[in-house]
Amino acid sequence: MKVLAALSAVWVVFGPAAIAGQDVSPRVSADGFVETRDGLSLYYRVLGDAPDTAVVVHGGPGAGMGSILPHLAPFADSITLIFYDQRGGGRSSLPADTTRLAPEWFVADLESVRRFFGLERMKLIAHSFGAILVARYLELHPERVERLVLLGATGPSRKEAAEVARSTAGLDSATASRRQELINLLLSGQAEDPLAACHELESLADSSSNWRGSNCDMPPEAVRYYFHYTARLGPRGFGAWDFTERLKNLSVPVLVVHGSEDEAGAPLQRAWADAFADGRLWMIPEAGRGAIADRPDLVRAGILEFLRGVAHRSEGQGEMTSQNIADEIAGKTIRWTWTEGPVAGTTHEHEFNEDGTVVWRVVEGPQAGHSATEEEYAALEIADGVIAVSYLAASGYTLTVVLNFEDNSMVGFASGADRWHPMKGTFEVIG
Repeated sequence: MKVLAALSAVWVVFGPAAIAGQDVSPRVSADGFVETRDGLSLYYRVLGDAPDTAVVVHGGPGAGMGSILPHLAPFADSITLIFYDQRGGGRSSLPADTTRLAPEWFVADLESVRRFFGLERMKLIAHSFGAILVARYLELHPERVERLVLLGATGPSRKEAAEVARSTAGLDSATASRRQELINLLLSGQAEDPLAACHELESLADSSSNWRGSNCDMPPEAVRYYFHYTARLGPRGFGAWDFTERLKNLSVPVLVVHGSEDEAGAPLQRAWADAFADGRLWMIPEAGRGAIADRPDLVRAGILEFLRGVAHRSEGQGEMTSQNIADEIAGKTIRWTWTEGPVAGTTHEHEFNEDGTVVWRVVEGPQAGHSATEEEYAALEIADGVIAVSYLAASGYTLTVVLNFEDNSMVGFASGADRWHPMKGTFEVIG
């Protein structure tokens, strides 16, 4: 039993501990409760009122929204954030029947949140063990996820994740011993004051950490329940998970964010990026596992660009890898509507294939229905959120278009052997 308890504990303390920091007073637009399929209540909090929306899936499972909210709250100036406390923690229901802490219920709860807020497709931000919950959700509801960001994610394979999480690197022997003592007291339910024990446990982390999220930001009875039940039984229910090969057929764009200074955790993050057909890894320089705490402005700007569907400029800002150059173009279908130039009033669709070919078709205009496949295109990000695309058509004309993802405007030139034509229009990504 002690071995199982210790293994379960690694998911609880996998993230950096909270330390004193600046006060965060986010603008709360609404809060309340979502009723689950089995009649429990999930506490939610909405920050911001921007048109675009993202749902935040915290770690644990059951660690509560306070474990990540301080670092995501500034996003609410640009995007509406929906936080919710998972069952078995925070201000949500603490099930008397602990079989209700099985993975299927955590997955069903995320679906209940989606339905409650009327979201056809969700942009998700998952932290720590939230990545495992979302991966299971993706297996069942891939059509419901538009984009996914992973922050300090628990590894896609339990075996490798456990090896990294058990590490006590950076702790002296006395601190490591006290840490394990507190974990055992909390998991066994024997801590006299679980809230005080939780705060002490978090205080034993690296004192240089910039992390301000806390697993202790919940009522005392929820802290006791979370450690004694949810933190032990939740991960155990997922079994020997391994998502390294099970998600490769999904087309969901995924951004994995991690700090370059966490060398032990880096392989797990690369495994997540490789687990998706459209996954990319963004290694943040001068940052640890809590990269969003160490480099908040940089990480926030990059995540917002990604959620808006804008290709990310990574030069000088850490390495962001993907399978294709200008990965916001490869594999996408973009509809171009021309407002000026020789084809004004015409709408084309361009399908930019992963193999470098492009298929275009006229969907509106005098030549509607006409289509062709061109052998090769090139795409290059020339500024933040601005991509130039060019290809040589079989007709002998070269089409070069500059796409501005900030306002979905475009300008371009169609040039032949003896003439060229300037054009303007708008575009939208449709697939």
